[in-house]
Amino acid sequence: MRRKLLALLISVLLSACTAANEGTASKTPLRLSDLVEQLSATIQDAEPLSGEALISLLRLDPETTSSVSASFAKDGSPEMIVAVESTGPEEALKCTEKLSYYAETLKTTANLYSPEQVPLLDNAWTYTKDRYSFLIISSSPEDLKAALIQALASS
Repeated sequence: MRRKLLALLISVLLSACTAANEGTASKTPLRLSDLVEQLSATIQDAEPLSGEALISLLRLDPETTSSVSASFAKDGSPEMIVAVESTGPEEALKCTEKLSYYAETLKTTANLYSPEQVPLLDNAWTYTKDRYSFLIISSSPEDLKAALIQALASS
C-alpha cells in the first residue's frame, strides 16, 4: 500500500513539475542590454550607456542594482530608454521612484533652458514589473510601451 501511495505521490509531483516547466519553456531570459538596444531604434542617433556611470547618474543604489542599461539621444533631446534590474521587487519600486525623480529633474531643467522639450518630458513613463524598472522618454511613447510590455511577456 505504501509503495502505491509513494508511486502516486511521485507521479503527481512529476506532473506538477512538467506542467510548471511547460509554462515557462517558451520564455527567454531577459537581457536588459538587448531589450534597450531593440527599443532604442526609435531614438535617432542613440548612445548606449551602462555600468557604474549610469548608476551614479540616476542615483541608484549600487547594492540593490543588479544590472542597468540605457540609451540616450545624442542630439541633446531628452529621449531615452532606461532599464534596471534590482535585487528584488521592493528594491525595483524604490528604483522606479528614483527614475521618476530623474525625469522630473530633467523637466525642471528643461523649463529653465529648453521649454520646447517640456511636452516630451510630460510624457515620461516609468514602469515596474517584478524586479525590473523602466523609464521611457520618447516622441513615440505608446509604441515603446507596447513593445516593452510584449517583450516582458515573452521573458
